Amino acid sequence: MRKEKDKINAIILEVTSLLLELGGKDICIHEEEKEDKYIIKMSVSHTHINNEIIEKLNKTLNSDNVGEVEGYYWELLGKGKNRDNLYIIGSLIDKAEIRYLNDDELEIIMHREKR
Repeated sequence: MRKEKDKINAIILEVTSLLLELGGKDICIHEEEKEDKYIIKMSVSHTHINNEIIEKLNKTLNSDNVGEVEGYYWELLGKGKNRDNLYIIGSLIDKAEIRYLNDDELEIIMHREKR
């Protein structure tokens, strides 16, 4: 159970770092534990991330989860460039949704099934 919480923490830290790197301000984080999964909702204001970057984020975060190597992957977080670590985040989550809520508020919702 502790490793699951560590993975959730690593996901939050990496995505927060990326949002700061992209010029985001006023970052809000909400983590919810349900019976069968974790849901991480992050919103960031005052950022103007173009659609090309959003599409890349969406594709990368929705990459296949590779359960067999997950234990090794999450320990690599924080050791490379934030954008390189998105591939690791994509392997740790099961689903991501990225969308603009209004002109300058971006929302990222990530789902991770309990293992």
